[in-house]
Amino acid sequence: YFTMLVLLLGQTITAVTGLSGSLLAMTGGRQAAFFIALTSTLVQAVLLFVFIPVWGLMGAAVASTFSRLMMQSLFYLRLRIKTGIVAAAF
Repeated sequence: YFTMLVLLLGQTITAVTGLSGSLLAMTGGRQAAFFIALTSTLVQAVLLFVFIPVWGLMGAAVASTFSRLMMQSLFYLRLRIKTGIVAAAF
């Protein structure tokens, strides 16, 4: 139950930040979007390696949610700085 709540938090973050990654790529920030996604993937891999032996399934959910939060936040901030577009649901 709690694992699903942690994953739900990650999906909610994605819904609130909108399509920041896609907008960043479409406005000439393809390279930045690529490196943000790559960095997020590497961070998730390291966190999975560390958290799964300690917390099991909950560790995987926490690692996934943290990397999603990091990626979406960086997409949003980079898009806002580069173009001034506010790509948030609210």
